[in-house]
Amino acid sequence: MQNIWYSDIDKEIELHHWPRQCRDINKYLFDIDLAEIIGVKSLKNELIDLYNTFSRRITIMYHQDRYLRISSHYSSYLARANYELLIEGYEKIVDRVFGPFKKELEIDLSTLTYKESYETEGDSYIDEDSIIEISTTIKVENDEVKTLVKSLEKSTQKD
Repeated sequence: MQNIWYSDIDKEIELHHWPRQCRDINKYLFDIDLAEIIGVKSLKNELIDLYNTFSRRITIMYHQDRYLRISSHYSSYLARANYELLIEGYEKIVDRVFGPFKKELEIDLSTLTYKESYETEGDSYIDEDSIIEISTTIKVENDEVKTLVKSLEKSTQKD
């Protein structure tokens, strides 16, 4: 959710449609929807819908497989199939961040970890000389994630 938010906000900042200092998703999307105030398209309803759908889908998949892995990378067939099932119908919004030649996503629910990788140099993933940087793997149970989930849950109950 945050990656999609930051992707959209960064574009708005580049176009000078969004204040550079207003990047906090909890404050400027959930507490007050700044987009509505300043007259740009709001992502709030899309992200809430995405959250609700993904939560249900992950719950069902996890119930069937306690070692559930989800990955946007093509090398792991089952994890990739889980990813495609997860994003079905939401490809357009998810592809803003995790589409071809963008970030790769990996979620491992057996260890409750989230990892993303992205290319830092080179022309494409096909370029063998490209440097792939893997961000630090984060635990799904961290405070930032808990705060985001609380904000999403609170917004879901309002609507």
